[in-house]
Amino acid sequence: MKHRFPMAALTLALFANFAYAAGELVVEPGKVYTVTKQQQDLELDRLVLGDGARLAFDEGVSYWNLIAGEASIGQNVVIDGGGRDGQPGIDAAPVVPEQAESCSRGEKGNTGGSGGDGGDA
Repeated sequence: MKHRFPMAALTLALFANFAYAAGELVVEPGKVYTVTKQQQDLELDRLVLGDGARLAFDEGVSYWNLIAGEASIGQNVVIDGGGRDGQPGIDAAPVVPEQAESCSRGEKGNTGGSGGDGGDA
């Protein structure tokens, strides 16, 4: 079942300066659409994301502002804002001079105290 959202504006971020304007963006069911850096600020009359559609972002896209006069969004749509993988961590061996001591068992705790009288609720 598709969800239809007629609205004056669908705003994913709040900025009023739009550098790119187009009539409509239609992503067919199951297809992937990649937002480019030139589309970071996007104003549309109509946005259609078919069932299972996926929006991805080029590496240079650091934000996305979208205003759509009307939006139709299908089921299982993914807007994938995940960035690229980071750099691998460093090897700790040169940083840590020696291995930590082996773990040892801690001491037992104290016995709990007596509870107090209950009260009326």
